[in-house]
Amino acid sequence: MSPLVIVPLLFSLFLNLSLAENTINVQNYGAKSNGKTDSSKAFVNAWAVACSSTSPTTIYVPRGNYLIRTAYFNGQTCKSKAINIRIDGTLLAPSDYNVIGNAENWIKFEKVTGVSIYGGTFDGQGSGLWACKNSHKNCPKGTTALTFYDSNNIILSGVTTQNSQMFHILIDTCHNVKLQGVKISAPGNSPNTDGIHVKLSTGVSIMNSHIGTGDDCISIGPGNSNLWIEGIACGPGHGISIGSLGWKIEESGVQNVTVKTVTFTETTNGVRVKTWARPSNGFVRHVLFQHIVMINVQNPIIIDQNYCPNHEPCPRQGSGIQISDITYQDIHGTSATKTAVKLDCSKTNPCSSIKLEDLNLSYKDSELKEVSEYVDSNEDVAKQSVSGDSEESEGSGSNCDYRDKDSLSVPYLSRNDKMRHEMWFCVNSKPSCFGLKEFCLITGLNCSSYPSESKMKKGKKTFQLTMDYLKKKSDLKKQKEVYDEKQKASYALFGFSWHSWYLP
Repeated sequence: MSPLVIVPLLFSLFLNLSLAENTINVQNYGAKSNGKTDSSKAFVNAWAVACSSTSPTTIYVPRGNYLIRTAYFNGQTCKSKAINIRIDGTLLAPSDYNVIGNAENWIKFEKVTGVSIYGGTFDGQGSGLWACKNSHKNCPKGTTALTFYDSNNIILSGVTTQNSQMFHILIDTCHNVKLQGVKISAPGNSPNTDGIHVKLSTGVSIMNSHIGTGDDCISIGPGNSNLWIEGIACGPGHGISIGSLGWKIEESGVQNVTVKTVTFTETTNGVRVKTWARPSNGFVRHVLFQHIVMINVQNPIIIDQNYCPNHEPCPRQGSGIQISDITYQDIHGTSATKTAVKLDCSKTNPCSSIKLEDLNLSYKDSELKEVSEYVDSNEDVAKQSVSGDSEESEGSGSNCDYRDKDSLSVPYLSRNDKMRHEMWFCVNSKPSCFGLKEFCLITGLNCSSYPSESKMKKGKKTFQLTMDYLKKKSDLKKQKEVYDEKQKASYALFGFSWHSWYLP
């Protein structure tokens, strides 16, 4: 045999032996794949061996079902900074929810660095606990299926988690975490089963994943920065939420978050920011929601700074969370309710620099409604409605500061792409404004063509009703002469859009 052939063969054999020496099979440490024998100790023992290794190590879980009561993996004393866990089987939580129902975590990694999990299914078997909670009995709180705490350089790839008692995946106080190709599933009526919850972490990316649960697909808690979420299919569930925030007075803020290329299917919310109405020094800023499809979503776009899920007792104070620099861009699809955009900002710390660009959201009911059906009957809401420039606007009641137009201005393009004018709205009659670009928020109208004469007349009526709310909002009075009758009629159509919003 030629020496040129022998050398590669020897190298390949050496490489395979090296890999074999650094691969730990959990079955060699007593794990049973029958789904009945508790294999918790075997998994922990396999981890201890991998942790003590000075070279990269792989923990291998063969096909089969492995019952895990609870398993905690601590990496504080680990010598290895590269542990791969390759799972071909399914890890099962006890079917009796009382066994781990009061444990905070089912499987937890703490103070680990360089851990990567590839494949496998984590089955929380939480249906019994959900039934208990839905019947309003005295039940355990429930446990989170998979937790990473105080850890760095983590990868989850091709992992499936299903039917967790509570949260499926928790990323807490971590840095540089990548989740890709993750699948999370639980019924839409399973309580508190958030897909992925992130808190107090930096550099987290969640990509190309499918999440359907009974709560938020992804929830972003306090203290997060530099989050990237892309390529997500969400539904069922409560959408992607920043919050809830503001429960504590001293609370870290959320900043630099990108959510893009997401499809929401029949979720209760699309993209949401939610804060409690109580004092807090927290904030939400520098957030981009981009390239998003809504399919029959109840609340496609919502900022809720009076968040109180159980209705009482509610704080009923002004939220201290300052929300600023939020951009909604290229969001289209269908709303399951008449209110496609709801911006319920804090009265004491109103939102600022909120930008909506290229929106096309239609209500599934094609019948055109009167504007009064889209306006909240609350008197305060009517007083605080929206402000914009128009011939009917008189007086000087608005507090919006438009002097810094370079930073706030977003041009409005009419549907024929010929008329270009700025349209500004003011939230809570405070110095907090946002502009619209190529905006089309419709209720039964087709944005691709001009409206019929009858619809245009109804639009004029709507526009007049809108202006009745705006008589004292005239900071843009100097620009009113640019509106001739034709332009005014064009914008009248969009009067429906303005009042299908709920602007507190």
